[in-house]
Amino acid sequence: MTDLNEFIKEADRKSPFVKFEEGIPVTGTYQGALVIPNTFDKNAQTVEYTLEIEGILKTFTSQAVNLAKQLLKVKKGERVKLVRTGESFKTKWYVYTGDEVDEKGGEEK
Repeated sequence: MTDLNEFIKEADRKSPFVKFEEGIPVTGTYQGALVIPNTFDKNAQTVEYTLEIEGILKTFTSQAVNLAKQLLKVKKGERVKLVRTGESFKTKWYVYTGDEVDEKGGEEK
């Protein structure tokens, strides 16, 4: 019988969605972005981003203009480290590329 913690860890690993935890870096290969209708407000738009993490394509959505501006500079196929801090209107995103991807931590730059 599989341990419940192992089950959850494996489910998260296989999930098609990126899971961001406060201040914990997520590293993957940037695959691009697509502007899509907002699920909750059909008059608004949001951005769906795709990362490849451990060979699995994973997506996440965000309306954060700050994140869009940072990821606009990232090329498809480039390794990237993303860090989210705060919640709701106090959310901040930090995007690291190049040598910064391999540096420890989720410090602000």
